Amino acid sequence: MGVIFISHSSKNNDEAVAVRDWLVSEGWGPSQIFIDISEFASGDRWRDMLNKVGETCEAIIVCLSDDWLTSPECLREFNHAESAGKPIFPVVVRPITEPIPRFITDVQFVDLSRDKNEAYDKLRLGLHRARISPEHFSWPPPDEPDRSPYRGLQALTEKDAAVFFGRDAQITLGLDTLRQIRDGAPRRILTIAAASGAGKSSFLKAVLLSRLERDTEGFLVLPTIRPERDAYAGDTGLLPALGLREAPADDQNLKAHLDALQSPVVANLQSLAKAAGDQHAITPPTLVLPIDQAEELFSADNTSGTAAIDLLIRCLAVKPDLLLIATIRSDSLGELQDIPAIANQLDLFSLPAMPPANFKEVIEGPGQITTPPIVVEPALTERLIKDLNDADALPLLAFTMERLVAEYADDNLLELSEYTQGLGGAAGAINSAVEAAFQKCEQDPALPNSRLELDALVRSAFIPWLVQLDDVDASPKRRVAKLVDLPDSSHALIDNFIDERLLVSSRKDGERIVEVSHEAVLRHWRGLAAWIGEERGTLQRLQDVQRASLQWRGDKRDEARARDMLVHRGERLALAEALLERPDMKRALKGDPEAYLKACRAAEDAAIEHEQRQQRRRRSLQRWVGVVTMAAIAITLAGAFFVIKGQKDLSRSESLVLARMADVPFADNNFIRSTRLSAIAARSTNFGSPAPEAFAALASSSQALKQTTQFHHDGDVRGAAFSKDETRILSWSDDDTVRLWDVEFATRTPSDTDYLANVCARKLRGAPLDTGKINPTTGQPIRKSPRHIDERDIEIAPILRGREGEDACTWSPPWHHAITRPLADFVFD
Repeated sequence: MGVIFISHSSKNNDEAVAVRDWLVSEGWGPSQIFIDISEFASGDRWRDMLNKVGETCEAIIVCLSDDWLTSPECLREFNHAESAGKPIFPVVVRPITEPIPRFITDVQFVDLSRDKNEAYDKLRLGLHRARISPEHFSWPPPDEPDRSPYRGLQALTEKDAAVFFGRDAQITLGLDTLRQIRDGAPRRILTIAAASGAGKSSFLKAVLLSRLERDTEGFLVLPTIRPERDAYAGDTGLLPALGLREAPADDQNLKAHLDALQSPVVANLQSLAKAAGDQHAITPPTLVLPIDQAEELFSADNTSGTAAIDLLIRCLAVKPDLLLIATIRSDSLGELQDIPAIANQLDLFSLPAMPPANFKEVIEGPGQITTPPIVVEPALTERLIKDLNDADALPLLAFTMERLVAEYADDNLLELSEYTQGLGGAAGAINSAVEAAFQKCEQDPALPNSRLELDALVRSAFIPWLVQLDDVDASPKRRVAKLVDLPDSSHALIDNFIDERLLVSSRKDGERIVEVSHEAVLRHWRGLAAWIGEERGTLQRLQDVQRASLQWRGDKRDEARARDMLVHRGERLALAEALLERPDMKRALKGDPEAYLKACRAAEDAAIEHEQRQQRRRRSLQRWVGVVTMAAIAITLAGAFFVIKGQKDLSRSESLVLARMADVPFADNNFIRSTRLSAIAARSTNFGSPAPEAFAALASSSQALKQTTQFHHDGDVRGAAFSKDETRILSWSDDDTVRLWDVEFATRTPSDTDYLANVCARKLRGAPLDTGKINPTTGQPIRKSPRHIDERDIEIAPILRGREGEDACTWSPPWHHAITRPLADFVFD
């Protein structure tokens, strides 16, 4: 990659070459310097220059002269570099007679035309202040001379910047975005989102952080946060990264603490500027707070994710020059975007899967910088590129190369046969490592030598401790676990899997922490993938209960909110309670899951008891209604012996009692029974008219009724449904018929013999049709009532479809004959 771009006029080729030679003498390699010494500055040339500036270079040295100042192409290069946020170093290579533009004089520059030694000293200082220096990417790291250039499934760190290959375009784009944020871009959370296996963590540390750490004038990088199980106060949590034991109580103290982090750096920059004769005021460097694997903030295992997010939001609010860089899996990005205070600050940086065309650099590049170099046979490179073409290509490639180097690089040559025959290909890399780990376990006297017993022991170590599923259909994720949480009998085998790079271990809070080295292991270790498949439902329920338990515990102070958090009911609750019957799952649950599930069970029992009481009330009410109805009938029969007036009063009283009774199920939302009772109450009898309250009750209950009912068919009615406007009911029966019923007709008064004529008058005559003619006297359209049914009538009354041409006021819908009783006679239970 061309780190430094030299912009010059073609008339100043000699001077530009002299600058290049000086850079080489200072230790920059030729591949880190881009210079074009063409004789002519064609349109193609300057467009190519702009692309070089924008895509691959980190800094630009401008060779100032009269020729440069009068060259449109050179000015375009300068403007493009400035808009991309590149560090610019103007150098006067010939005396200038032309006026120097203001935008150039605003940049500190040196003059080689007067004193080359002094000018080169200042240029060297400027480059080092910007940390554009060759020694940053030296290999191996001075403190680890035997470090392997192939890191396998482990994420690359800042130490591995020299062996990061294959993403030149993304490197430049990421650094440009960070510089734009530093220079005032409104969004201050750079979110590196990618699928599992794309290399997010390596890109964050070996690319972005390694370069920001050398730019001490522009950035101050704080320790990287890894949320794990305690994002707030854990060893790699937010408080230690900020150098705090606890969060300041108020925002003023929080801001003062963050400002104090910059003070030592500002003092150092002031001393450097004084040595360079720079009189400009020193701007404090932008604070950079990295968060690796931010999806762990939302893990059910993380007991303090919410507290960490709240403190991050406070930091962003009080510190305008704070920048967050977070890596997150694409399938977890939505959880971050659901936080309003975070979402409006996100600058999304998508890290695509590395194209196979770039794999050659990843395969051969790290070996080429070692001493002596590790040579990869071209046939092996071609075979690896051909074999690795799935979503896990990059981690599998890294793991394969690590094992090839570890097992076959003694002669500093990697051959195709060692890959195909020795390792068993890329597909066999992880499984061969698994077999190697099992072989070590079988040779360990502290472990059983039976493969069946070992399988059971390994399974107990990995599931559920080192695997999690956010959803029953989701891809498995690795889970961070304390070694003490794993079954005691499995501790002896952990180191064997660490030796084969399948697990990684560290110490946090004084305890040993274990996790799977990469999620590719979960997908490509055939045995483990099968175990996960068998336990998929259980693992998902584990996460579900864990998350619900933590939310419930957090809301226990608010009784109403705590009740709302009791989300496990019915079969879901029974399956969750079954987790407690398995010792491994019970131990894996954190927080207070037993108390949570007990609270859920108590709420479930209370709900069942309440429903049973309601059913008892309804049955009691039914019996009471029966008694009252029988009593009313008896009274009615007895009243037959009295005067007609008494009979009418009794009938009205019965109607009123039934109307009042209909209010009881209506209040309990039992609109079926309410409709039945109110329809009985509203029925006209030979003894008199029903009470007005009965019609009001029937109107209310009919309007609210949206349940199934029964109607007359040749077979048993199996269901019914109201139309949206509640004027029709559709019913279906065992006799394979479906019928449409008119609610108004079904609830009509039996004595209303002119019902159909009234419907006709309302629906048809009430909507006269336009003849298309104008009355010359009034100027109004001439309208007439239709005499024959046509399409316009059907628009008014769709039930008429199929009866076109009939007399509009004699139609008799076939469906009304099926109703032999009023609606009140039908049973609704």
